[in-house]
Amino acid sequence: MLHLFAYLKQSTEEVAEMHPDEKIRNIHERVKYLKRDRKLEAGYMTMEEYIREEAERRAKLMAPSIAESMAETLAKPMAESMAESMAESMAETLAESMAASKVAQSILSLVAELGTIPAEQQQRIAGEQDDETLEKWLKLAARSTTVEEFLSGM
Repeated sequence: MLHLFAYLKQSTEEVAEMHPDEKIRNIHERVKYLKRDRKLEAGYMTMEEYIREEAERRAKLMAPSIAESMAETLAKPMAESMAESMAESMAETLAESMAASKVAQSILSLVAELGTIPAEQQQRIAGEQDDETLEKWLKLAARSTTVEEFLSGM
């Protein structure tokens, strides 16, 4: 049996001659005959093509489920990372906006103590998001003695 397995691994003339077993040599003679027969060779080629085509067909059938599995595996960490990044960005933007809004409200409160602020100017102050501008206006509001003085300094 070991001789047969050794021969099956490599069915060459040299390997067949190395074995003392007459059965191995007989098998080899039959293999040589089969290899020479063109019809059998064509059949082997057809079988090989069938096996290759079947393997490709099965691979195509399996591809969508493999792709889906891979997508699920990769998508979750990516989605979590993106969500975390977006949340941080949104929180930062919201915090900046809220801080700007607080400063704008402080400016409006200081100037309102001096008199009536025109609606257009109130909207301009409330909508300002630039920190430097808001800081300048806050200092101006703290120093101004009239609404007109504040508005002319803007």
